[in-house]
Amino acid sequence: MQLARAAFSDPFSFLGPQYHNLGIALRVWMPGADAVSVKTQAGDIYPLSRDKESGFVLEGDL
Repeated sequence: MQLARAAFSDPFSFLGPQYHNLGIALRVWMPGADAVSVKTQAGDIYPLSRDKESGFVLEGDL
């Protein structure tokens, strides 16, 4: 994976919030994490699911 090798020319084009017609996809790179959740300002908690291709990126729609 390009992120693990530090070969990604623009990691923020892939990581962070990505807006699309169904909402927001939030991608984070957290090697070694078993689980990641996002808590909104309203107090809602959204668990992110692991990306099966890289094993390092967790992704979910908010």
